[in-house]
Amino acid sequence: MGIRIKKEIGYFLNKDLASKILVPNYKEILEGLDYNDNNEVETFKSSLSDLVSNYEAESTMTNSTESMIMRMLLKRVMKIAPLELIREIYHFDDNEGILFITPDLVKYQRFDDLIDYYEHFNNQNFECRHLNMPIYPMVGWIYAKEIDENVPEAFRKEMEKEGCKLGDIIDSDLMSWLVSRYYENTVRSEDRLINIKKMSFFLPNVDPMAYLIAKAAGILNENVDEFIFRTTVKPAIISNWG
Repeated sequence: MGIRIKKEIGYFLNKDLASKILVPNYKEILEGLDYNDNNEVETFKSSLSDLVSNYEAESTMTNSTESMIMRMLLKRVMKIAPLELIREIYHFDDNEGILFITPDLVKYQRFDDLIDYYEHFNNQNFECRHLNMPIYPMVGWIYAKEIDENVPEAFRKEMEKEGCKLGDIIDSDLMSWLVSRYYENTVRSEDRLINIKKMSFFLPNVDPMAYLIAKAAGILNENVDEFIFRTTVKPAIISNWG
């Protein structure tokens, strides 16, 4: 089959947002990372190693579990070509954006099998499916936008009691409780993901390794910090043809 569908999972940045948070010459930088035996690749790997080692001490969004996972994956990521971690997404000849892929997600990127090919043959459109939930092994939700005066009092008091501040990672148990406070126990537990999305204050947690990969590559604008990056990219499954 000359034309194939590719399916990938990771953290997606569409082309419009890419122009806002990435440096203007990011395409040239990525081209320089396309060869395993050049200085750019060695600089990338060295920078990433330093960033992972210092992450827990320097990040305002860190937790010990995420830091431990990144340290465990560091040796693995050193063996992966940089452009397997930062992929420009093309649908046929059209650039759709960039997908940041963490080391534990590389193995899930795949071309179609025969069933995929025939299922999608009559619908050869680019598809980005936002997951609206964290990608394993990430858990929790990022407190991404300040609550407003219209929220229920019980919800506001619970947020104040927990000392929640922007950039905090809210674990699943606390999130379930906050949802119940926001909707005053009127929603079904099985609708939790839908209701978190409706609340708009929280976004699915994004692997900090994706941020460190982007930073090590030198493609982020100077004003883009960890909070901006992790609340801009989206956990997603991408289907594209080429």
